[in-house]
Amino acid sequence: MSDSTIGPSEKVRFDTTLSLIKQQYPDSYFRLLGSGHESVILTDNRFTYKIFDNPDFKYKSLLQDFKIRFANSKRFLCILDILDIDGIPILKYEYEDSTEYTGGHEEEIIDFLVECKKYGVVCWDVKPRNFRIFKNGLRFIDYGWDIKPYNFKDFVFMVQRTYLSLRYPTATNFKELAHEALTNWELHELDGFPNFFNKVYERVLNTQIVCEYPIKYDHKKEYRSMIGDLLNKFAMGNERTIEHISPGTEPLDIVPNSINMTGPLDNLSNYAPVNVFISNCVIDLKKDQLVDYITSVKKCLVPNGLFILILPDQFYSYSIEELQLHDIRTLITKAGFSILSEDESPYYTEIYGNFKTDTLILTNRLAQTGNERISLIIKACYQDGANLERQVQHIVSQCKQPRSFLETIIVIDPKKDHFLRQFDEPSIDKTYRVLENLKMRSVIDNYYTAPDNTEQIRKINQRWFNLECSNSHSIQNIPITPQIYAFELARGDYILQADCDVMIGRRDREHDFIGDMISALKNNPDAISVSFNIAHDPDSKVNDYTSPGNGEYKPEVRFCLFDKDRLFKLRPFPNELIDGRLRLSWYQSIYEFQKRNGFVSLRGGDPRSFYVHPPNEYKRYEFTWLSIRERIGSGNIPDIQFENFDLVGIYEDWCLPKREEPYIFIICGRNITPAKFYRCWQSLKNQSRPYWGAIIIDDASTNGLPDYIGLLVKPYASKVTFIKNPSRKGVLQNIYDAIKNYCSNPYSVIIILDADDMLIGNSALNTIHRHYIAGADMTSGSTIRMDKGYYDYKPDFAHPRNHRGGDVWMHIRTFRKYLFDRIAQDDFINNGKWVDKFTELTYMVPIAEMASNPHHIKVPLYLWEPTQARNKLHYKMNRETNDFITSRKPYNKVIKPSITAISPPGEIINSLQPGQLIFIRHAERVRSDGRKDIISDDVPLTNDGAIDCKTFGKHLPIKLDLIITSPALRAVQTAENIRAGNGSDCKIIPLESLRRLKIFNYKEWRRLKNKKGWHGTIQEWVAGKISDKVIYPYDSTIIEIIKSLNIEMDKHHSQNILVVSHNHVIDLLYYYYFNYLAKNVFHLNGFVIDRNEILSGHDKLEVDQ
Repeated sequence: MSDSTIGPSEKVRFDTTLSLIKQQYPDSYFRLLGSGHESVILTDNRFTYKIFDNPDFKYKSLLQDFKIRFANSKRFLCILDILDIDGIPILKYEYEDSTEYTGGHEEEIIDFLVECKKYGVVCWDVKPRNFRIFKNGLRFIDYGWDIKPYNFKDFVFMVQRTYLSLRYPTATNFKELAHEALTNWELHELDGFPNFFNKVYERVLNTQIVCEYPIKYDHKKEYRSMIGDLLNKFAMGNERTIEHISPGTEPLDIVPNSINMTGPLDNLSNYAPVNVFISNCVIDLKKDQLVDYITSVKKCLVPNGLFILILPDQFYSYSIEELQLHDIRTLITKAGFSILSEDESPYYTEIYGNFKTDTLILTNRLAQTGNERISLIIKACYQDGANLERQVQHIVSQCKQPRSFLETIIVIDPKKDHFLRQFDEPSIDKTYRVLENLKMRSVIDNYYTAPDNTEQIRKINQRWFNLECSNSHSIQNIPITPQIYAFELARGDYILQADCDVMIGRRDREHDFIGDMISALKNNPDAISVSFNIAHDPDSKVNDYTSPGNGEYKPEVRFCLFDKDRLFKLRPFPNELIDGRLRLSWYQSIYEFQKRNGFVSLRGGDPRSFYVHPPNEYKRYEFTWLSIRERIGSGNIPDIQFENFDLVGIYEDWCLPKREEPYIFIICGRNITPAKFYRCWQSLKNQSRPYWGAIIIDDASTNGLPDYIGLLVKPYASKVTFIKNPSRKGVLQNIYDAIKNYCSNPYSVIIILDADDMLIGNSALNTIHRHYIAGADMTSGSTIRMDKGYYDYKPDFAHPRNHRGGDVWMHIRTFRKYLFDRIAQDDFINNGKWVDKFTELTYMVPIAEMASNPHHIKVPLYLWEPTQARNKLHYKMNRETNDFITSRKPYNKVIKPSITAISPPGEIINSLQPGQLIFIRHAERVRSDGRKDIISDDVPLTNDGAIDCKTFGKHLPIKLDLIITSPALRAVQTAENIRAGNGSDCKIIPLESLRRLKIFNYKEWRRLKNKKGWHGTIQEWVAGKISDKVIYPYDSTIIEIIKSLNIEMDKHHSQNILVVSHNHVIDLLYYYYFNYLAKNVFHLNGFVIDRNEILSGHDKLEVDQ
């Protein structure tokens, strides 16, 4: 490249890099070979120098990795040396004459791709100009930031870009072509790509590649930034900080003037007090060592001090000898800390493309919640043994924050038979095995068995009731002595006593519910106990702790708090003997004392913390009981439970929250490795289309997977329903449960994603979405199998019960919920058991029979890693499921009703009749700049929104005569793009009445929305409960809209009319015609009415007026 061909800005850059390299080689002559975003390439005709002059190039350590990694490569340049001049890294390699790559060299191109796999890399920026032809063949010349760690998704798209480079090396639009190919494999330019990919992948599979470890970036800057963000979020400012590091480790040095210390913490007290302690060192994840460490840190921290505990990520270094995350949480909270956040360090890729992280970061605050000593006492008996461990873990985990307990003990009623309201057989051995395990793991501090010695029982009863009674249970067989014995064991000032079956909900982990209860006792000297709150509406007020009348409330036997000293000083309590047994239970006895002496037991509290008690009839159905407990633990409570102590409702009532997104992923797994699950999760959360929800079901894993999933999905709580099964159900029953009971929108598209597989590309959902906009009601896909390559299965939608289920079951499987809902449950159950193998046939075959517009997606959106061995048993089970499917009665096509509900665009397309009037919301718009209350009318559509409109217009079964739209830009652009897709030349008429509500008092309107939500506020408005001074009346608003629509339609004498407006207008019109308010109208969703219906609606309004 001669100096005369260099532009002015490039000339400055050339001169700068030339002066830099001249410092090292002052006598050499250099000429410019080329330049890019990161670097300038010069040569002295002996060597080539790639000078990374871009200040954004951060990873200098990568270059040393490249030098070693590609030393023996045939298709990458061999790096001779890495220079550093004034902090600028420079690659040096032999200069050779070479020619431009102009296509061809297919075998050498494949060599390059196989080498990428071998060397553990993918190259993001593959393009013709980054290949050169040397005397010994083709080489890739672009060393830099775009060489990434190997992972399968990027490998697929690298092969795709390489194929385009091979076939279209001189295309002037190569960049645009490569970008479009990411999401559209049906481009004619990709016609031969599947065969090329398989050719490459066959070489990869057949070559015994010993993969090098993928590039591992130095994430220290991101890591420091991550810790810094945590400090900024949780620290108080002006902090005195200690960073504890391992010998030979560099400190993070995040806080100026922080104290760096190594070695044991013996002299830590010399530095006290400190505000922040960062443990950036290797800690042994064994119980005693971790307890000692946490205790030492606690002693040096000020109240409310911050403790950042950095541990080896035990999900990726699982050892049965090491503590798991739930155990670590227990130890931290037991020491008096509240856990504020749980984070993982940046991920990287390991051999064969799995994801991994090294450290788990727990940010904790030393709780400052009073000096009261509290004993947590859990009461149990032998019939609780089967579920005692899970139930105790639930109680402790739900109660342990923000206060810690002086002690947590379990007291066992030794009764072996004749239980009151028995629900299970006693299990003595298991009970004690569980208790030992709970104690060993520090979930509890100790356990005791109540005395069964008559003399001991007599003495206890004498102390409490001043009666000589040697029976431990009442005349009604209610346990008395075991429970009051437990109270005597307590060392705390306060006793929080609970039945072992209580189910606790915490809407706010920082709510100090114990502090509230203690304050209630302190403020009322006549109070003997305070009941733990029951479930109320989360928006309800805090109820004062009260007791109406003359001590009307009994002490809550299932869950309450006592002031121990106060309780014991009031003994003995009134009781009497009948046939040698106590007539009253201990709580009934205290209740009698209250009535006689003016004492009370209190109830009330904050709705953020509550409990539910399961009657024993629920506990006979273990899966239902424990599943409901898991929902309570996650804070999901149906309205029917509010104001009730005892559990009410059936299983289906508790399947919350209900998901209604346009696209819902169902992900099931059991004992999947964290690396595999993260591969699946990151492929979902990175989807460019945001309008999805997910139901993730862990099917009773035993490898710590539920803790790991919980950690990953916590920031996505609004999008993900996470279900932790107490026992295994199997894939099919989980899918059935998720779709039937957790999904509420019949038009939702259900997408089945196995927990150990992944989506290929961030636009996979976009591709699925385009098929549904075009009218699909189910899809079957093509996949890349890790053991074979690209598989373009040809589904036979017309004959799905033929050989192999017509291949309609192939990944990625998607369908409308209403189709699944039509399948009889009996068609999932064979010989009394849910089908457990090849389960996809049981629903995809019937759905294919019912679907009116099934689509085959040829783009491989799914990476499938088969885990089932292909042996005789595999094929036998396949035949059994196929035989079962073919034995069932086939399903008929679903006859689509005319659209009378808010429906997605594809359903409108499938059901639309000529002469009908279509109302839809505008397409996806660019997000505004943060103003949620007032949105500019000038916000345009996104590129995806425009494409959606054209797709919708193209597939409409009618030619539009007229489009009436809101004047807002996003609505007008929606109209224009639909018209273009429809091939119509109809008029587009802007109509002001379709734009916005007439709000007069925005401050009051926002207050109402904040209090009631959008849906609740609109409900009040249409009911006439909002003042006309705040907003124009609903009836008047509807009259204006319909009148103006009628005027335009009459003026243009049109038959096929589309109306484009906004969420609220579509909702209001739908309410007017169908007397129902939709909760949300998604983009391009709407409804259809006959043209004469809007006219009769106009007449109705005139009569009403």
